[in-house]
Amino acid sequence: MRYAFEVHLAAMTSLLRFLRWFARAADAVVDAVGRIGAWLVLFVVAALFGQLPLREWVGAGHILANDYGQIAHATVFMPGVAYAMRWDGHVRLDVLYHRMSRRARLLVDLAGTIFFVVPWIGIVLWFSWATTVRSVAVF
Repeated sequence: MRYAFEVHLAAMTSLLRFLRWFARAADAVVDAVGRIGAWLVLFVVAALFGQLPLREWVGAGHILANDYGQIAHATVFMPGVAYAMRWDGHVRLDVLYHRMSRRARLLVDLAGTIFFVVPWIGIVLWFSWATTVRSVAVF
């Protein structure tokens, strides 16, 4: 009986070690992508805000430039959310959050991720899947 417990404990320790390694690796990737991707914001601003004067005043705006700006915005936004969450830099409107203990704040963040972020990702995947498949099939 004791031997089985020790084997189980060793397996749990290995799993926890792997999870710690994976969390550190994911944090390193998020940090690198966040720092590099921050410079892409300049392109997004130029591409999106440049479209109005080009289209309205010069008559030279092009739909592809607008599409590139939208794609670049999505490219900045998705890793930017992970980077902001990693460094706790996202905006909160909760009045009680800053008064909570660290553990309570972590539980609020976890609940928010599970109940808001994960369903949102599911909705986006559900409604964009057919369009994505059609778009890829063109190539």
